[in-house]
Amino acid sequence: MSADPLQELLDKEAIRAAVMRYCRGVDRLEPEMIRSAYHPDGYDDHGDLKGSRDEYVDALVPLLRSHYVSTSHNIANQLIEIEGDRALSESYLIAVHVTESEGTQWQEIVFGRYVDNFEKRDGEWRIAHRVCVIDSRNTQAVGPSRLATDETKIPRGRHYPDDTVYLQHAALAAAPRSTA
Repeated sequence: MSADPLQELLDKEAIRAAVMRYCRGVDRLEPEMIRSAYHPDGYDDHGDLKGSRDEYVDALVPLLRSHYVSTSHNIANQLIEIEGDRALSESYLIAVHVTESEGTQWQEIVFGRYVDNFEKRDGEWRIAHRVCVIDSRNTQAVGPSRLATDETKIPRGRHYPDDTVYLQHAALAAAPRSTA
């Protein structure tokens, strides 16, 4: 631990929050949420898709919108090593991408890592440089669900601003405050 363990915990939580904002932004196709994870001069290397923060986001969102029915990015193990105002974060990810072709849905499950160089500037941790590493992937046709429940009654994930998370956020903001 650093000389100030509480500050180190706060810094690590801020880094985790940036990674989570990125995942939500990608899955909900909310460009500004994705951008908020990076410094303005940040860089992302996702193989064929790479560039400055704005180049990356401006290419990523239309690509996802045109090619995928849905995506779900999940962060598993995360190791964050802080050195002053810089940090290396390795976040293991499981991403599920759903596409549709000729009436068949395909599910690609990707296991990989985000290897991020973070910098703390003006008190805020954001990604300065990211490399996405793919460890393995599997693609399979999606068959009918075996759930005992009627899936048509469960809300489906949507893109910004129509997803349940945004509707719930608006409802929470509009609800009267408790005086207790």
